[in-house]
Amino acid sequence: MYLRALTVELSPWLCDVAVVLDAAGVHSPPLDAAGGGWVQRLADRLLIWLQRSRERRQLRAFSDSMLKDMGLSRADVEQEASRRFWQD
Repeated sequence: MYLRALTVELSPWLCDVAVVLDAAGVHSPPLDAAGGGWVQRLADRLLIWLQRSRERRQLRAFSDSMLKDMGLSRADVEQEASRRFWQD
């Protein structure tokens, strides 16, 4: 059985919504004590994924001179930007 990697491109609009919700402190409440706040953990994980995707996209937009100032090469950026949003 062959498994294909899931590729998901997050829309910029969705990333902007996540930033607004995060900045406003909007978090979903836990369902109950037995659920352990799984909704909150899911929401937090989604916000982390959106943030990673946004940061990697922004990193690609930096000029070579800006990257040099940060001690990064274009190859470093491409390696990081090519990673999936769920990868640390």
